[in-house]
Amino acid sequence: MEWFIANILRPARVSDEIDEELRYHINARIADNVAAGMSREEARADAVRRFGNATVARDRSYEADIFVWLETVLQDLRYGARSLRLNPGVTVVVLLSVAIASGASTAIFSVVHSVLLRSLPYRDPDRITVLWATDKLNGSLEDTTSVSNFEAWKKRTRTLESLASYREADATFTVEGEPGWIEYAWVYGDFFDLMGRRPVLGRTFSSNDLDTHEVVLSGRLWRTQFGGSMEIIGRTVELSGINFQVIGVMPEDFAFPSEETLLWAPAAALPSWQARRNDRDGGFGPIIARLRDGVSLGQARAEADLINQELKAEYQTDNADRGVRLVPLAAQIQGKTVPFMLAILSGAVLLVLLIACANAANLLLARGAVRRQEIAVRSALGAGKGRIVRQLVTESMMLSCLAGALGLPVAALSIRALIAIAPHGIARLGEAHIDAPVLIFGFCLSIATGLLFGLAPSIRISQNVSNRQQTSRIGSRGMSRAFVVAQVGLAVVLLTGAGLLIRSFVAVLSVDPGFLTSRVLAATLRFDNSLPRDRRAALYREAMSRIDRLSGVRAVGAISAMFFLGDEAKFGLRAVEGHPLESREQWTPMKWATVSGDYFQALGVPIVRGRFFTDQDTKDTAPVVIINETMARRYWPGGDPIGKGIKGFDPRGRNDEWVRVIGVVKDMHSGGLERSPIAQIYEAQAQSLDETENLIVRTDATVGVLRDTIRSLDHTAVLTEVTTLGERLQEQSAPRRFQTLLLSLFAALAMGLAGAGIFAMMHYTVAQRTKEIGIRMAIGASRVKVVLMILQEGLLLVGLGVGIGLAGSLAVSRSIRSLLFEVGPGDPITLSAVSILLAGIGLFACFVPARRATQIDPVIALRSD
Repeated sequence: MEWFIANILRPARVSDEIDEELRYHINARIADNVAAGMSREEARADAVRRFGNATVARDRSYEADIFVWLETVLQDLRYGARSLRLNPGVTVVVLLSVAIASGASTAIFSVVHSVLLRSLPYRDPDRITVLWATDKLNGSLEDTTSVSNFEAWKKRTRTLESLASYREADATFTVEGEPGWIEYAWVYGDFFDLMGRRPVLGRTFSSNDLDTHEVVLSGRLWRTQFGGSMEIIGRTVELSGINFQVIGVMPEDFAFPSEETLLWAPAAALPSWQARRNDRDGGFGPIIARLRDGVSLGQARAEADLINQELKAEYQTDNADRGVRLVPLAAQIQGKTVPFMLAILSGAVLLVLLIACANAANLLLARGAVRRQEIAVRSALGAGKGRIVRQLVTESMMLSCLAGALGLPVAALSIRALIAIAPHGIARLGEAHIDAPVLIFGFCLSIATGLLFGLAPSIRISQNVSNRQQTSRIGSRGMSRAFVVAQVGLAVVLLTGAGLLIRSFVAVLSVDPGFLTSRVLAATLRFDNSLPRDRRAALYREAMSRIDRLSGVRAVGAISAMFFLGDEAKFGLRAVEGHPLESREQWTPMKWATVSGDYFQALGVPIVRGRFFTDQDTKDTAPVVIINETMARRYWPGGDPIGKGIKGFDPRGRNDEWVRVIGVVKDMHSGGLERSPIAQIYEAQAQSLDETENLIVRTDATVGVLRDTIRSLDHTAVLTEVTTLGERLQEQSAPRRFQTLLLSLFAALAMGLAGAGIFAMMHYTVAQRTKEIGIRMAIGASRVKVVLMILQEGLLLVGLGVGIGLAGSLAVSRSIRSLLFEVGPGDPITLSAVSILLAGIGLFACFVPARRATQIDPVIALRSD
């Protein structure tokens, strides 16, 4: 090691040792020649002739030493740094373009690593699977499993172990008399053992524990609600009117089944637990389990199908239409849309990076033309092509590494921005940050980009040194033009994708939701679940009555569930008066909802036929419903549904009497703005057992007034999620807005880089053709002709790039077809707009160099080399 350090820090010593060794060999040859009979002078001349030029031999021996090679690398770095300082314009432009592109790439990788690549915080998470029941009757792929079937699965499976089940819920959470509302999970089976995480405080529970009134808190709830108190163990909290004792606190990163889950309670504490255990038809939740050692997911799926068939045969009434589906835990948490969205963003940022590299390569080519004489002198002094290429690549690597370092702050800021603007529901996105894997990725990216934009120009410049003919200059110009065409083509692909998403987003926003959004508040009103059902129903009615009396309130109503996003379950009625019975193949999505108060009036939804609900529609009168236009067209196309009866449900459960249609209301986009309205049936809460917890208030009153009114009604009342309907719709379109915004930013960056690339190429072209332009002007070419010549050359390249890009965009756009709304991949408006936009940018980027060309003095140009 000491010898290694000495060689690096004292290169003169290495040179002296090489000189000494050369002298030894020459003297030995002289001695041999004298012994052979030569004179001293003849012997020396023969030895020198055999060894050749001593200086060249010394240099070759010096360069063959690995440590000396490292010294030459240091020399390259010092020379490269000096060269970059002498060309600040090119250096700054390359650094900024590559830094922004690499920073964006690093930020996207950080998100991908956090959301998709990083291992889940559970023991052997890749062996945990989620078992969903499916319903072949309505097409549902994520149905719950009953407790009885769960017990059967636990006994019969040989491929799965540590089975557990969970049920997501939300309820009042009272601490020291102060009510709140939280989301939590009832769990059953070997839940905590399956997940393989220990609590940071206390212990967890299992299905074998005798005391069922114990809960485990999440780290977030412990920190936010209890201030991280170490005395939390043994404390009593009230959940849904039931007292529980806190026995443990899980780590901060333990969040299952969702990031909103704040507490876990044993399912045996459910008031209706025994009834659930005996009800094979009633669902509890999905099953989660661990694959046994040596068992593959395919084997577990095969066994699951077999067990499902056995349960069908034994319990035909309850399991006749049931199927089963096993999903890896990671895939369940990530979903389908998030990986697809991140793949699109990764592809977009890769295109931006390629455009930045092409831009940097073009600028290095232009700088190489300026340095032609310098490099020729180095070649004349003995530097070979390989040595020159190494020097130029070293400079490129320095640029890329500096750009990578500058890109890290860009990446950090971009990650924060991504987290801030991202839609709700992307699991583990908040964990994205710059850590060791991200730094390694950034380093590798810097090396790759340095080689990508530095190697080809370096080779071309070194070739020009040995061939100073016009053909070498033409070759350089050809490479520069190829880079420009590539930049324009890639920019077209990005701009087309962004344009299609923008047009789709505008089309979504222009959809009429079918209800008012201005000055209409939506909120969720909840009361303690421990209260009797009729008491809660009375409280809901009283709440609407008090709100209706407030100043500025025009109408108030409520519904059990207003939106059904992503629910594609299909249903059919058992009987419809005046319509033949539908087969299951004819079923389409259908939803039932319970409304109360002036729900439709608050939304501004008009009645098309019939009437609204009134106070005369009570539990003692004949059951009635209101349907929407889609429902009317489904069963009574061209007819009048008023007075017609339907069967399929009776909310009171007393008999199977007909339920009469009393009104038809205008369609609403309850399934989302991007979906056509689905068939809907609305029943009156006065005739139903369901609760209408989603308040709709058309008012000018403030949110504070509403909260005070609810608080004065009952101490257990909790009013949450208070927003306007306009904000609700914005939240629904947040994923599309996120994708469109990011892709548009990348497209704008690509457009700017492409414009800079065109400008650099044309500037380089004018510099190379100075003498030619001078000759043209000397023999009579007008300034207009010179400008047109330069513009023609630049716009020809832009046109070629646009043509190639349009062909590529047609292929790429098909991959995002699922994201488009009322716009096709080959939308002529988008393609035309992109072509015109890039043509305009190309014209502007070419005009400045073209104008500069007209200012060339023919006399000076003719004297130039």
